[in-house]
Amino acid sequence: MDFAGLLDIHIAIPNRTTKTQPRMMRMLKIMSLLLFFLLPAVSHANHDWLQETMYASGKINVVLAVVTVILAGIFAYLVLLDRRIGKLEEEVMQHHENNQNL
Repeated sequence: MDFAGLLDIHIAIPNRTTKTQPRMMRMLKIMSLLLFFLLPAVSHANHDWLQETMYASGKINVVLAVVTVILAGIFAYLVLLDRRIGKLEEEVMQHHENNQNL
């Protein structure tokens, strides 16, 4: 027995997902309805600040260029990572086949 005397005791934990699941679904429905009704009100907001700051000074082009470069870098990294993982998988499969043939 351990010094606390508690590690040898198995306590049954009641399943609490049945009580919280309907409450979470209800909250999700309420939040989606609020979003559905509030989204049109927000979409009609005045966007003059965007035209005055970003479009007028040409900064929007810089923002778009930076976002494009970042996304292209992430995509290139994922492609290279996929190739490396594919090569490792092939090496593991060949090693596994060689061990089975022996």
